[in-house]
Amino acid sequence: MKPFTQSAIYSGWVRHRRFSPAEHQFTYKIYLSWIKLSEAEKIFSKGPFLSRSKWPSIVSFRRKNYLRSSKEDLLEACRDKVSADLDFHFDGEVCILTNLQYFGICYNPVSFYYCYGKDEKLKAIIAEINNTPWNQRHSYCIDMREKNHKDFEKDFHISPFMPMDIKYHWVFGDAKEKLAINMQNFHSDKKMFDVDMQLERHEWSTARALKYACLYPLIPLKVIWGIYYQALRLKMKKVPFYDHPQLSADEHKEPRHG
Repeated sequence: MKPFTQSAIYSGWVRHRRFSPAEHQFTYKIYLSWIKLSEAEKIFSKGPFLSRSKWPSIVSFRRKNYLRSSKEDLLEACRDKVSADLDFHFDGEVCILTNLQYFGICYNPVSFYYCYGKDEKLKAIIAEINNTPWNQRHSYCIDMREKNHKDFEKDFHISPFMPMDIKYHWVFGDAKEKLAINMQNFHSDKKMFDVDMQLERHEWSTARALKYACLYPLIPLKVIWGIYYQALRLKMKKVPFYDHPQLSADEHKEPRHG
């Protein structure tokens, strides 16, 4: 059996459930690519089919879509992030669980960077979140050396239908034949919302990657459409709308004169 740190494709489903102030639930089938960064150069060198360059291709892995950093090398950017946030260094591989760029379009509500030591044990996970509709990015680091979960307070505005005074409880499984992620939001000590993702692993091949790309050619647009469709449903249920706190504060600043 090949090591689980090698590139693959994971398919399955993701479920969102809101418990208050109104009940709301939906489930989508999804597939995500699991890319071992040290294999990216080899994988994405298939001419017009799989590419890392700026030229059009069916499937692309572009550095600009991931982890904003002064480091061009994505592996080094991940190491810097873990060192800065968790105060330790990992010395192995990074595998990223993400939507790739399809037919020139890429969108990820969240990408997960699994950071391993040379012993192939999971050391940390970086969760990089993209908020809608502001298109900002923010990353959280989870220390996976002794436990598989993290409890912390929200400090980045993601959904306009979720307040800022939220506490998170995130649970991660390692990437084996099956991969599970559970993310819970608590407001006033009551569970307000959760996301559950359950995926199964498929060995990476160019043929399989192209097959998924052709079966679901507009997956990034489907993700964006789904976000706005569910937002409309929440609005119809009269769920409160929360402005972006940072942008709202900027709008109320007195203009400078001079």
